This record gives sequence, structure tokens and C-alpha cells, in this order.
Amino acid sequence: MLRNSALALVFALVVAVIELVVGPDRVLAGCCAALLWVSLTAAVRHGRRVRHWDRLKTLEICFWIPDIDDRLSSNHQ
Repeated sequence: MLRNSALALVFALVVAVIELVVGPDRVLAGCCAALLWVSLTAAVRHGRRVRHWDRLKTLEICFWIPDIDDRLSSNHQ
């Protein structure tokens, strides 16, 4: 679920940076931008890790299915 929030974090980071440039309360906007940047980085890293895990699990499942190569090659021909 964390990786799905990356786009929302990007939009929030853009708003915080704009507020940092033109807003009256620059300290708060800077703190928010820094926290959003850290959150965005964590979300992207977590998304990559989960993507790697699901690819490994798919390969692992395919390894244990008997005759998976024969089934897949007969479907493509």
C-alpha cells in the first residue's frame, strides 16, 4: 500500500516546494518538504522491494508446477 501512495507524495512535495518559494511560512514548508522527500524515497524503495519479491515468488511457484514449460509452449503455438 505504501508504494501506491508515491504519486500522492510527489504532488504533496511539489506543493510544499512551491509553498517554500512563495509562501509566508517557509520553515514549516521546508520541514514538510523534507519529510515528504524522505517518505517518497521510502515508498519508492519499498515498491521496488515488493516488486522483486513478487517476481521471485512467481518464479518459485512456476518451478513447482509440473510440466509448466510444456503447457506454456503449447498455448503459444
